[in-house]
Amino acid sequence: MGRKKHPNRIYRVIGEPGPGTHGVGYVQFSSDMQDPATLITQKRKIEEFFERKRWILDGFYEEPEHSAKYEEIEQRPVFAQMLADAGTSFRIIVCYMNDRWARNVTVAFNSLAILRRKGVWWATADGQFDLDRINQDGADVWFVVDTQINAAFVRKLSKREIDAFEDRGRAGYHNGKTLFGYLRPEYEKAPDGAPSTWRPPHAPAQPDPVNFPALVRIGELAAQGWTDQAIAAALPGYTTNSPRFGARPLTKDTIAVIRRSWFPREFAPGSGRGTIETPAGELVEGLHVAAWPYELWQRLVEAKGGQYHRPRVEAQRRAHAFSRIIVCASCRRPLRVTSSKGIAYYKDTSLVRGLSCAAYGCLSVKGTVVLEQFGAVLASVTLPTSGVRRWRRGSK
Repeated sequence: MGRKKHPNRIYRVIGEPGPGTHGVGYVQFSSDMQDPATLITQKRKIEEFFERKRWILDGFYEEPEHSAKYEEIEQRPVFAQMLADAGTSFRIIVCYMNDRWARNVTVAFNSLAILRRKGVWWATADGQFDLDRINQDGADVWFVVDTQINAAFVRKLSKREIDAFEDRGRAGYHNGKTLFGYLRPEYEKAPDGAPSTWRPPHAPAQPDPVNFPALVRIGELAAQGWTDQAIAAALPGYTTNSPRFGARPLTKDTIAVIRRSWFPREFAPGSGRGTIETPAGELVEGLHVAAWPYELWQRLVEAKGGQYHRPRVEAQRRAHAFSRIIVCASCRRPLRVTSSKGIAYYKDTSLVRGLSCAAYGCLSVKGTVVLEQFGAVLASVTLPTSGVRRWRRGSK
């Protein structure tokens, strides 16, 4: 007679899978080691771990740089997708170390609880933790302490980075990715015999010979009162690299981001240098070449300020019932609310924003239709009539 299963028990042993079981590896970009080689190291260690266990490695889930800094599951799309796929095509997940899985105690335990319910084995390639070990007395405390130490390290690292960015910005250098129209400087190589701690001196961003003329043109057209959509249409063939969406053509959204940036604006009349906005919000003179002369971007601000119309009070207070809730079934992006002749529409703006959407790209649903369909769904739900305790005022 088979042993009865109890999937809802708090204490539940999964058991390490045997040889030949299919699994995947999870690798995450390291925010504290900004080097793609760290991904190579993680993959190598995971592959060696699979070989020792004689498991079958089907591939890797690789968290990109722009989302690896987040700890919420919803903000880590690859991590969330892996948890959703677990238990179907693979039964094992291995990460390099515990800090590559989560640096947040809540996320760590919630994600592993999902895997435990699905019967999916989890382990770290360094052999420190696995799904059964963290469920044992003593080892669970060790796991919490290790995760909390990792979280504290990230907080301290983030503070140090902000302080470093502030000092770098005050010195006139760019921070992070360069704006459209500029290239990162080509730093000099380490001289012969230089110590391992040698770092090249700071250097300003350089104009991109391909995109810099387009950046200048963006400022000129905006100063003439052109809309962001018209500017994007006038500059076909140019692409911008977004940390969130990657390389895509110029759109009204990317034009708006570029237009609002301080980086290409001349700091003072005749200086020829751009403007740096520090993390503290202070504007200082940069060392890079300005794309928009002082007089030009002053006209740009005036032109765009004249185009802006503050919404009426009733429009500001208008709430859309499914705002940021209803999404496209293909690309999973929230539909944006637009208004035409006083009628609200939920629209997929992927094409306008230069993003890919295989299924629709032009989906548009009238707001009243959404409300009617949601009402029909609610009407189809039958609530239980028995076994429900009615609440009365004063009852406990």
